[in-house]
Amino acid sequence: DTPPRRPADTERSRPPEGPRVAAGNRPPGYPFAARRRGLEGQVLLRVEVSRAGAAERVTITRSSGHGLLDDAARRAVAEWRFLPATVGGEAVSGAVDVPVSFRLRQPAAPSRPSKRPITQAASSPPSPRSTNVR
Repeated sequence: DTPPRRPADTERSRPPEGPRVAAGNRPPGYPFAARRRGLEGQVLLRVEVSRAGAAERVTITRSSGHGLLDDAARRAVAEWRFLPATVGGEAVSGAVDVPVSFRLRQPAAPSRPSKRPITQAASSPPSPRSTNVR
């Protein structure tokens, strides 16, 4: 007969989990100059997350091809909160890749011609896998 497992044994036997984006982070703002120029793209950021869930370092792994978008994404994600990685139930530092997409909202067919294109930014809440900025 084997003795019953204690909770501490169960915690230690848990598989490691990587850090994740916490809910409630503000999406990056769409830079006005980028909207005006019609720039779109996706930035892939590598975020080193502390045991406390703070972004310790944010680096651009893959550029959108537009410095304005890359910088806006990096600055915003540097302020985000994360759920730290865990090993055996204990919080540890780790790294996570965070994709941030910048897409301009395409206007519906206007009822009458307009001299100005619509390029308003609207953002959706961040998800653990991707953040879209519109």
